[in-house]
Amino acid sequence: MMHGTLTGRTAAMVFLGLVLGGEAAAQITDPGTAAGPSAYVPLTREERLDLYFRSMFGPMAWVRSGISAGWGQLRDRPKEWNEGARGFGLRYGSATAERITRGTITAGAAALLHEDNRYFHPAATDKGARLKYALASTFLARKDDGTRRFSFSRIGGMGAAALISRTWQPESTSSMRSAGVNFGVMLGAAAGFNVAREFLPGKLKTLFKWED
Repeated sequence: MMHGTLTGRTAAMVFLGLVLGGEAAAQITDPGTAAGPSAYVPLTREERLDLYFRSMFGPMAWVRSGISAGWGQLRDRPKEWNEGARGFGLRYGSATAERITRGTITAGAAALLHEDNRYFHPAATDKGARLKYALASTFLARKDDGTRRFSFSRIGGMGAAALISRTWQPESTSSMRSAGVNFGVMLGAAAGFNVAREFLPGKLKTLFKWED
């Protein structure tokens, strides 16, 4: 029952994000944001490398793995790993491996496709517009000219990580269905982190600075 509810929620989150992402993508000049096309400066190779290591091995990266492992522990999923310290360790290792897989694929693809997945705060002050921008940013990346387009690197990285991580999962979570659920959870988590970036108080926003 819980699994079905989770699947429904993640599917709803994906649908909402796709709608918002598609609408924002139509506005490719991204007017009214703090880093619009005229102000945008593309990332250098050194900056991309620095961002990669910070997002993969910074403090919040390990906390994020712990949150994922704790959620799996609470749900006893995968069931073959059981509970207790060993079960948590297996889930933590799995979450870390999946995170690094996703981040590496995303970073490599972003460099090749000239996509910048960093989050830029909008100039808009209306809460509704800010929320919409935060959710849409889950699906969009900046190109070298400063416009925002669909992020093939980020979404592709999530999809690839969801599939690759099935190779070390036990039987109960090794199916394509489980990969789809995992992909939806990653999308929902990314959207949640963007909303946190946008609405948390200034000092707390730094906790999510390198989370992409």
